[in-house]
Amino acid sequence: MAKSVRWVLALSIFIILILVVEDQAGWQWVLAQWQTVHPLNIAILVLLTAMSYVTRAVRIFYYFASVKSSPFLPYLSISLLHNAWNNFLPMRLGEASFPIMMKKQLGFSYWQTSGGLFLIRLFDLHVLTSLFLLAASIAVSKFYFVLLIFWLLLPVIIKPLLLILPRIFFAVKLLSWLSKFKQPQVKTSQLTCCYLLTIFIWVFKLTAFTLIAMSFLPLTFGQTLLAVISADFTSVLPIHGLAGSGTFEGAMLAVLLPLGVDTRTALSAAVNLHIYLLIVSLVSVPLAIFIKNSRSIKLK
Repeated sequence: MAKSVRWVLALSIFIILILVVEDQAGWQWVLAQWQTVHPLNIAILVLLTAMSYVTRAVRIFYYFASVKSSPFLPYLSISLLHNAWNNFLPMRLGEASFPIMMKKQLGFSYWQTSGGLFLIRLFDLHVLTSLFLLAASIAVSKFYFVLLIFWLLLPVIIKPLLLILPRIFFAVKLLSWLSKFKQPQVKTSQLTCCYLLTIFIWVFKLTAFTLIAMSFLPLTFGQTLLAVISADFTSVLPIHGLAGSGTFEGAMLAVLLPLGVDTRTALSAAVNLHIYLLIVSLVSVPLAIFIKNSRSIKLK
């Protein structure tokens, strides 16, 4: 898909969302819902979100520092900017910023950083899906707990399964291709630690986001968590509006409406959560730039 078409689609979805919110709920009413949230609660949840952002930086530092020794602060700056570009740019264009910044600031090759990022995204997918299935088993049906067990065991059984089925889905070539992404300097113990950090990242973030959403919804923590995770899953979609608009709200509504939440309330919760996400991401940008510039001054 041409870049110009992507941007036209992203802008169109963004405009449609603005019109739909005004028609179904009214922007003035939606934004007025923040008056019901105590400022201290917001401050605590922002701190919890910030903990998830710092833990993201610790994860990439722990993974890549074994390949090339570097101080922590550049990783923090890169992680904050990478997260912000992912949240603001459409069609996953923000992912490209990571290997570019790692190359420019720390001297890593594009292959090294792309491989590491791919592995980290697999960790994110596995943890996020596990938490979704756990929440679904609590809030919807125990059947999801069976799926959760299988999903948790998948990393252990996938390699033997592919070896047993070498002619299906090009399994041998797939294993060979995946093996290229793992840096030879990265040990299994480091990968285990990165996975555990991934769990902390998502627990911090989803707890904060769920509590924010619950400020606007008459639902339990587990039910709200399902909606929040559904919205987060949309970040991997190939098409969505500017700053993830449209699909983020749509995914939340897809969970909230069947749970009996009226359209106006569901739309308000989805939009306000998205606003919270974008504001926190926006605030992190000047901090990342300050860290980057202060490091440049020290080097001079």
